[in-house]
Amino acid sequence: MGRKTIISISLIAAVACYAFLVAAQVLPMPFGNKKTPSSAEEDAQIIYENRMDAMLYGADIDLNTEMVKFRKLSSISAETIKRPEDRKFSYLVINDLDGSIILTDEEIQCINDYIQVPGAAVLYFGRKYLNAWDQPDCGPSAKVENMIEIAVEYTNEKGRIIRGNGMWTEEDANERGDMLDEVILTQMAFMIYMNS
Repeated sequence: MGRKTIISISLIAAVACYAFLVAAQVLPMPFGNKKTPSSAEEDAQIIYENRMDAMLYGADIDLNTEMVKFRKLSSISAETIKRPEDRKFSYLVINDLDGSIILTDEEIQCINDYIQVPGAAVLYFGRKYLNAWDQPDCGPSAKVENMIEIAVEYTNEKGRIIRGNGMWTEEDANERGDMLDEVILTQMAFMIYMNS
């Protein structure tokens, strides 16, 4: 065998070995084929990088990401919803979709005081407390035509409280209930964006 033949056979063997390892997913593809992160993954990354204090009161919700985990609350008080010193943003999710939460006037006021701080937000899922934290300057609630809303969000954007609605309706719960985690992540990331 000539020297050129040995080099050619060695090169073919190396390429075949590399192709086998790529096919076995031991080595990555050399070009392209990079997984593009989903919008939920991008939102989770923003929330993680901004070290948001994410709190949950009520029934469990899985955010389906390792980057963002809820701090589960067993009660509502000024102390339990107080933002840690090292956090710029805090986000309280109240999951009352099953209708089991009963908030006292003191708890409602405590949450109202909480959203007076820039970088704070509350997202309520349910029916009973959709207007509990309306502010005098919010004006009348906008309605989503032919939809029954079961969520409302109050965010303090640089000192101004904004009431958001339309992000979760009865129709959403019935038709895409498995996307609740994505809706929450989107709202959290948007709140960071609006306060940056």
